[in-house]
Amino acid sequence: MGRVKMWGCIGFSLSSILSGIFISRYSTSSIIPFFAALLLLLALVLHFIKTEPASAGSIRLKDMQLHRILKDKAFIIFLVYVFFMQLAHRGSYTFYSLLIKQLGGTDDLVGYASALMFVSEAVIMFLSKKMLKGGRPERLVVLSSFAFMLWHLLLSLSTRPFHVVLSCLMDGPSFALFTIGCLYYMDKLAPPDIRTTYQTVAYAVYFGLSGIVGNMLSGWLIENLGYRSMYWVGIAITFTSTAVFCIVQKLAVKKAG
Repeated sequence: MGRVKMWGCIGFSLSSILSGIFISRYSTSSIIPFFAALLLLLALVLHFIKTEPASAGSIRLKDMQLHRILKDKAFIIFLVYVFFMQLAHRGSYTFYSLLIKQLGGTDDLVGYASALMFVSEAVIMFLSKKMLKGGRPERLVVLSSFAFMLWHLLLSLSTRPFHVVLSCLMDGPSFALFTIGCLYYMDKLAPPDIRTTYQTVAYAVYFGLSGIVGNMLSGWLIENLGYRSMYWVGIAITFTSTAVFCIVQKLAVKKAG
């Protein structure tokens, strides 16, 4: 899975650089026709590629068996953990481009920052198979939380645009590592017949719900306390949620033993 996502990261990084340069020279709206033409070309290519028909039918809501998730305490604990851990990150990810501009940066610098983020993600995705052999996937998630905290610390100390750009290299050790660890932890927890349900619910929580709440909270913090306070609050939330999760995990292991 990591190797597949790696190619998406490479595409994102190249697109970010080109988009940043183009928008900096012209405007944001001027790049829309180019992307529209590119998507049309890809749609035509995919239309003429011969593929095997999908064997699986549509999945109804009742087929997902959501009631079984509520009985899995380990999964519920993990959902609460990733919700709070990603609560801080989603906001900082949304507003990093505004921080670059507030410090005097330009649109092309935002593009370079995005490119560095996706390049670092691609490296982690490439190495993900080896990382999974070295330990349990939940440990990768915990390790990623410390990378998130370091990233927030670097952003809080940034005084120039290039500081923010360089700090974006932490996206790989944080978000990419989190994504891989979370994906394979779901595979470990879930019964074989509802693995996709576990992955769907986890994605909805850490990318959807935490994104909604995190962006609203971060926007309020920036407006009232400033960027630096937002990042320090993020560090505190990430550290607390990770510490609680580790303690709960150890207690569960002792109880099982």
